Amino acid sequence: MPKVRLTASAIKNAGPKASRYWLDDVNARKGKGCLSVRIQPSGAKSFYFSWWHNGARNALKIGNVKVKPTDPGTSLADAFDKAREYGELWDQGISPRDHLQAIQADEEERRLEEKRCGTLEQLFIAYTDNMKANGKRTYAKVLRDLRKEAGGVLPLETKAKEVTTAHIVEMVGRMIDRGAETHSNRVRAMLHAAFQYGLHHDNDPKHNRRGQLFGLALNPVAAVPKQTAAERVLDRNLSGAELHRLLHDLDNPEFFNPWSRAYILIMLYAGQRVDEALRVQWADLDFKAGLWSMAPERSKVGSSHLIPIAPQLATALKQHRKITGHSQWVFSQDTNPAKHKTNGDVSIAIRKYIKRANAKEATAAKAEGRKLEEWERFTARDLRRTWKSRLGDLGISKHVRDLVQSHVGSDTSSKHYDRAEYLPEKRHAISVWAEALERWRTDPAYDPHTDNRNIISLAKHQTG
Repeated sequence: MPKVRLTASAIKNAGPKASRYWLDDVNARKGKGCLSVRIQPSGAKSFYFSWWHNGARNALKIGNVKVKPTDPGTSLADAFDKAREYGELWDQGISPRDHLQAIQADEEERRLEEKRCGTLEQLFIAYTDNMKANGKRTYAKVLRDLRKEAGGVLPLETKAKEVTTAHIVEMVGRMIDRGAETHSNRVRAMLHAAFQYGLHHDNDPKHNRRGQLFGLALNPVAAVPKQTAAERVLDRNLSGAELHRLLHDLDNPEFFNPWSRAYILIMLYAGQRVDEALRVQWADLDFKAGLWSMAPERSKVGSSHLIPIAPQLATALKQHRKITGHSQWVFSQDTNPAKHKTNGDVSIAIRKYIKRANAKEATAAKAEGRKLEEWERFTARDLRRTWKSRLGDLGISKHVRDLVQSHVGSDTSSKHYDRAEYLPEKRHAISVWAEALERWRTDPAYDPHTDNRNIISLAKHQTG
C-alpha cells in the first residue's frame, strides 16, 4: 500500500481506482500504527486508524473525509488527533477497537440505567401503589395532591434523583403564598414520605432486579421545615350545653336531613373515625347482638374491630334503614347508591347546620332581647374527640376508651390480643356514655364531675 505524506491536497488528488485502496501516512511511528485514508471505487474517502497484528492490517474508522469546511465529516487535523490517541493505546498493547467497544458498552449501560431511572411521576405512583397495597385509603388523594403541587414547579417527567431541596422549597413556598400553610405541611409530609420510599425502594430485592430504580442519594425534603405556626392544636370538644343543643337540633328537619342526622348520631354514640363511620355497611351491624363489626378493609388500622351499639343509636339506624336500606352502605350517595358519602358531604352538612342554627339564634336573641349564643365551628372529628374527652370525665379509663376507638398501641398485645378481649368493658363504656348523653339531652348543666354514679358503677363493674 502506498505511503504518502497525508495532506489535504494529497487526499484531494487521490482519485478512485477499480478496487478500493489505502493511503497510509508516511510519518507513522513504528509500533504505533498510522492514519490512513481508504478510497472506494465510487470516490468516497474515509479516515481510518491502521495497525498491524501478525502481518494483517487492522483498521478502525475515524470518520468520513471532509472535503469542504461546511461539509459533514472529519477534518484532517481531528483525524490526526484521534489517530495519535489510538496509537498510544496500541503502543500499550490495547486494541483500539476493543477499547472503543468497551466505551460504547459503558455508554449503552449508562443510557439504559438512565432510562431505567424513575421520574417524579413514577415515584409518586410507586409510593401511592404501596400505600394502596398496605390498605391506606387516602392513596388516590395523595397522588392527586403530589401531582398538582409538584407538577406546578417541575415537569413530572423529571428524574426523581434530579429534584433538589430548592425545588421542594419552591413547591411549599407557592402553597404558603396562596394562603394554604396548613395544606403545605400536609403536602410536605407526602413528599417526604414519597422520597423516603424511593430511598429504600432501590435496595428492596422485590424492586432492585426489575422495573424502575430511582437512584436517590438523599431525601430532598428533609431539610425543609414544616410551618409549625400553621398547625392549630386539635382540642375542640363540645361542652355539655353544646351537646344538649345538638341533641335537640338533630330532631329538627330544618337543620338535618335523615342521613346527616344518622351520621352525627353514630359519631356521637360510637366515637369512631370519620372515614370509618362513612364506610359502615348494613351487613356490619348486628342489632340483635348490639354490635358493629368493622371489617379490616374498612378500618384505618387494617384489622377487625367490635364496637357496641347503644340502644338509642340502634333505634336511629333502624329508622334510617327504612330510607337507605336499598344500598349496602348505611350512608350511600344520593345519585349513586353504590358509593358511600364522603368527608366533603359531612363537612357541608355540618357547616349548613351551624349557619342555619346561628341565623335562627340571632333572630331569637334579638326578639327576646338576650345575649347571642352562636355555635363555635366544629367538625365531625371534634365529635370523636368529644366522645373520648367526656367519657374520661365519666370515669372510663383511657385504656378502655382506646379499645373502643381502636387506637393501636406499639406493643404486640395491643395490636393482636386486646381487640378480641374487653368486650364487657367496652359495652359498659358505651352504656355509661349513652346514659350521659340522655342526661345532657334533658339538662345542659349536667356535670359528670359532681355526679359520682357512673364512677361508682364502673368500680362495681370492674370488681364484679
